[in-house]
Amino acid sequence: MESYPFILITKTTITPPMEFGLACLCEHYVRKGCSFNRIVLDCKADLADQEYERRVVGQTITLFSSTDAGFLYALLDLRADDAQSDCIRKPYIKQRGIKYNIPLDARTPSYSDASDIAFHSLQKIWDFSFWEEYLDTMAENKYNLLSLWSLSPFPSLVVAKGFERMSLSDVKCSTLAPKPSMSGDTLYTPDMESKLVTIKKLTIEEKIKFFNRVISYAKDRCIAVYLFTWNIFIFGAESKIYGISSDLKNETTKAYLRSAMTSLMESYPALAGFGFTAGERMSGNAKDDVAYLFETYTQAVRTYLNTHPKRRFVLIHRTHWAASSIIEILYRDYPHSFALSFKYTNAHLHSHPEPKFLEQFKNENPSNFKLFLTLRDDDYYLHRWANYDYAKMFISHLPARDIEGFYLGSDGYSWGWETASKHGGGELYIHKHWLKLALFGQLSYDPTLPKKEFVRQFLFHHPSLDEQYFSMLEEASSMLNLVTMLHWHDWDFQWYVEGCCKFIHPPIGKLAFEDIIDFLECPSMPGSNCLSIQASIIQQERPVGMLCAMDIAHELEYHATKVLEYTNPILKSSKEDDDVWEMTMDIHSLGLLGHYYACKIEAAYRLGCAIIGKSGEENLFALLETASSLWEQYAHAMHTCYRPQRFARLCSYIDFRQFTDAAKWESVLAREYLAKAQRGEYVLVE
Repeated sequence: MESYPFILITKTTITPPMEFGLACLCEHYVRKGCSFNRIVLDCKADLADQEYERRVVGQTITLFSSTDAGFLYALLDLRADDAQSDCIRKPYIKQRGIKYNIPLDARTPSYSDASDIAFHSLQKIWDFSFWEEYLDTMAENKYNLLSLWSLSPFPSLVVAKGFERMSLSDVKCSTLAPKPSMSGDTLYTPDMESKLVTIKKLTIEEKIKFFNRVISYAKDRCIAVYLFTWNIFIFGAESKIYGISSDLKNETTKAYLRSAMTSLMESYPALAGFGFTAGERMSGNAKDDVAYLFETYTQAVRTYLNTHPKRRFVLIHRTHWAASSIIEILYRDYPHSFALSFKYTNAHLHSHPEPKFLEQFKNENPSNFKLFLTLRDDDYYLHRWANYDYAKMFISHLPARDIEGFYLGSDGYSWGWETASKHGGGELYIHKHWLKLALFGQLSYDPTLPKKEFVRQFLFHHPSLDEQYFSMLEEASSMLNLVTMLHWHDWDFQWYVEGCCKFIHPPIGKLAFEDIIDFLECPSMPGSNCLSIQASIIQQERPVGMLCAMDIAHELEYHATKVLEYTNPILKSSKEDDDVWEMTMDIHSLGLLGHYYACKIEAAYRLGCAIIGKSGEENLFALLETASSLWEQYAHAMHTCYRPQRFARLCSYIDFRQFTDAAKWESVLAREYLAKAQRGEYVLVE
């Protein structure tokens, strides 16, 4: 038996998840010490999956569980300050997952592939050490589900019987970057095909072996792996050999998808499930698209499971663009595990902790099917985030009894290998943003965890820092959600709060700065307790319990002032040489951005008041001048830390300095609209 810095007594078999938990505990023990000297591991059959019980007698701690996950989490929790108390803990949310748009190969892209982070991640995906660190980080934060999302995964992962030439050997990228698009159909094109280069030599059999190894390692961390796809994406010259296309009437395509789905289940016996979308490159008729998925993927899974009754495999139908009534009819007699998936916050996790979209959906589409939630974080791509109160409140409002679980992630920024920093080498996104992941993962397992536990973890990671620093990181992380709640657009390409910009959907197809008029006219988040800027101006009386635009502006200014007063002296005396400096710059730039939005929101409010004839023009242009200066400072701070880069869903190369002139022109724009209003050419209508 391995040597431990404490006495270990086992009344059960030590498994790989338990070994990992013990290794994490030993690392903590060596650095920080512990008040116990003996651990007993014992089985208790009446405890549920992932549940554990802890009993403390003197310096002996006995841990009971019935599953590997329970023992793993019990061991991880011995690092906490309250480890000397008896307890019984079980998961609040059963399945806590990560959503990762995985760039398997240039020829089998994901939705985020038209981005720098996806390009750099592709070179890491087929390196097993990438997955060891990824899955270890997930397990430490009690995530137990990894969902991998790809537009066209099968050629990189399976040999489909009857369509063997669809399988792709080697791992390739193209020297030509993919053209960004909302539809996804430009992410691998003939010009890219002509410029392919091999970055790793692998047969398809070696690829299958590799990902089975990844899935096995995930299992050793109590993590289930799921694969998701959008539809119908058929890329490359190989498809032409068989006559495969995205035409829903093409019977060869149907046969290929059924064969590929069967091969997926045969090739990966530990794969936990598969999700699909009645989405892009289909007919646009939700009824027909749902039926097509049922005839292809579902029939293949059903046939396979009927002949392999011991196999546990979950089929997940996303509700996005789907006809829920047709799903109810088609799947009511489906005999195997089946669930729906819903976008809980649309694209903005950081908005309001109790979004109402699911409530509306369930009222309109009653169902008894199990449910997963997609938690889209397309708000914080670059800045580190930590806000215990927001995370706790958000998780407490999740309908825990009514859902199977969630997957947290982004579409616009692939959560893989990040190389944006100018002051360090690349690192995993989930490593850089470990504290955000810790808050949502650990609180979703146990929402009673106190803030001091996360302070402890933070100081363990950064022993040179203190509790005040943690508080200022929280202060800086408490602003952008207020902005997005006030200035609401559903989807990531419509509103990127770190950049105050949007991508205007084709046929216009251009990146645009969100100016003062956009702010004046934009609605607030539906179902939130926040009036839009326009409603704040027009409504005579504010409804009880509602925030108005000026409330948001004042709160932003309060937080931003505290942050900047803290960071300014630190940055004057610090060196640009480590992640603490970069984290401090994150806090500082969020302070600048929060102050910018405070000025901009108040300016938009005052402009609206002036337009409808209320007093408000005073200080308007001074506010816009201040906002312009703040944006220039913010853009400079971001450029000091981060390289400009391609963002997938904004379909653009983003350099925050590119909007400096637009910020300066807002005063002129405001004068133009005041003049229009005076001529009767512009009015505010709620």
